[in-house]
Amino acid sequence: MGHLPESAAHTCNSCLLHAGDFETKLGLLILSSLTLSLAYDNTILVSGRAIAERFGLPTLQALSKWRFLSHSGAPLAIVTGLNLAGRAGVSWAANPAYEGLIGLLILAVVGDRKI
Repeated sequence: MGHLPESAAHTCNSCLLHAGDFETKLGLLILSSLTLSLAYDNTILVSGRAIAERFGLPTLQALSKWRFLSHSGAPLAIVTGLNLAGRAGVSWAANPAYEGLIGLLILAVVGDRKI
């Protein structure tokens, strides 16, 4: 690969965008969906006052329900990002000890929420 160091060339050759396995594509789909959710969340936050004035508070509340639902995907983003990083060659992300620790931390944070 031209002038790239061997490690950089290897990383480029195994780029996630060119990966063909199902799990990697699923991970990218999940992260893309969460990115769109974040864009939706911020759009409603920025335009909330205008929506409430023009269409009424019930419309804003209905749109906000989808915002709150999209927040439930945040822990999934952490797990997916960790998995994709491990597949891309980040050694610590592929370590089962780190995977377990991060999984337990996510469960502790999510399990602590009062509904």
